[in-house]
Amino acid sequence: MTEALILALLESALRSALLGLLVSATIGLFRLRDVRTETAVWTLVLAAAIAMPALASVLPHLFPQALRLPVMPAGHALQLKTAAPAADAGVPVLPLVLALVYGAGALLFLARLVAGLFLLIRLYLQAEPSPEPWARGKAVRFSAAVDGPLSFAHCILLPADYRLWPETHRIAVLAHEECHIRRGDFFIQLLASLHRALFWFSPFAWWLQNKLGDLAETASDAAGAGRVGDAASYAEILIDVTRDARRQPVSAAMAMAHGPSLTKRVDQLLAKPSGRAVGRAGRAAALAAVAMTSLGLAEVHAAVQSVDAQPASTRSPRTAQSVLSPRDEGPKPLLRAAHPGGAARASSSTARRRAAAAAPVAATASTSAAPAAAEDAVSYDPLALLDDSAAVLPAMMLAGRRDAAPDAPAAN
Repeated sequence: MTEALILALLESALRSALLGLLVSATIGLFRLRDVRTETAVWTLVLAAAIAMPALASVLPHLFPQALRLPVMPAGHALQLKTAAPAADAGVPVLPLVLALVYGAGALLFLARLVAGLFLLIRLYLQAEPSPEPWARGKAVRFSAAVDGPLSFAHCILLPADYRLWPETHRIAVLAHEECHIRRGDFFIQLLASLHRALFWFSPFAWWLQNKLGDLAETASDAAGAGRVGDAASYAEILIDVTRDARRQPVSAAMAMAHGPSLTKRVDQLLAKPSGRAVGRAGRAAALAAVAMTSLGLAEVHAAVQSVDAQPASTRSPRTAQSVLSPRDEGPKPLLRAAHPGGAARASSSTARRRAAAAAPVAATASTSAAPAAAEDAVSYDPLALLDDSAAVLPAMMLAGRRDAAPDAPAAN
């Protein structure tokens, strides 16, 4: 049970990383620079990464055996199964240790996530609603416990000195945080944090969360710059907010002062847009391609499991023979099925002498040939002696010499 859990987690992490590598290579190949499409694609990758273990166990029940890929021959599966008892003879200490280490790490990151959510809820409940006219109809609150603007769920938290901000500063901040709310970045980051807690040993889980956070800040910075109308002015506001704010001890919250490095964000704001934009049709095609790739990776995983779990009684005889090495197959059988003309060849004197010489070898080979020729009539085939067998040729030569010795005087 413990070993199966560890293997399932490792396989899911590897397949998720492979999916991310394929998506990243495709985005780089097509020079895609559409933030909305990239966010949708990587969010779908995140959902597939979390659901990968469930997909691998559910797909065998949704698709028939004929539709699954034969990625592992049955002979190899039988060989692995027959070698398993020897490997499991000792006490499985290593799987138990790995399971304990994984469980400790997962509990630690899950505890941090829950603590961050609890802190966010407490900050929101302790904050006061903003009485400003522009805050009517919006879930905007201010608190002295925060040093910079942040958003979570459908709420915006502002520092207590927000009344001292210039109007342009306030407009830029609100545009930035409202963009996070519209995009649902809080829930995406929450899902990414859960994925990182479950697969904390995978570098891809950490990279994916940072990637989604970078995309969220890039989109919100673009919305803020568009509301202000000047990218340079928004960059100055961003620098001021980042300088005044300190990192809040909350996870999954989207803060304007967090995210990628300040230099990178300013460069993205001031640089000219490069790359290709994608419309609705292209976005739908990209999401469909990611979904099909995810199902394909999970299907290959399910096919490996289904072939490996096939009972030995349902496998064909060829499956058991494929495990044997060429040395274990024994000499080739010298008994073949009866055919027209076989009796005439067997009646010749030369054939009788050769048959007598090959009798010990044929008796040995009959043991391995019995399963294949049990249902057919059996007769001797002299042509089988042409095989390059080390056991047949010496016996044949010895028998020929004994038969030729009495006939020599008669010939004189």
